[in-house]
Amino acid sequence: MRAEAFGDGYDKFMLVPKVRQSKDAFNTHPTIKPVAIMEQLIKLVTLEGQVVLDPFMGSGSTGVACLRQGRNFVGYELDKEYY
Repeated sequence: MRAEAFGDGYDKFMLVPKVRQSKDAFNTHPTIKPVAIMEQLIKLVTLEGQVVLDPFMGSGSTGVACLRQGRNFVGYELDKEYY
């Protein structure tokens, strides 16, 4: 395990609060992701202006993160309950 900094400007650890306190507090998607985590992941693996594809969009956390980070986004979700 590496503990020293890489010097690349990215944090290795992310402290993100829970998305919701109870299942019904925000939406009913079973695997909702915090936008803050998705923003960090998008910054790590893409460059501004690139396109991110999410074929299992769910409630759209990845799409929101892409827009906040200057990435383009294409997503789709088959289940109308989550879209």
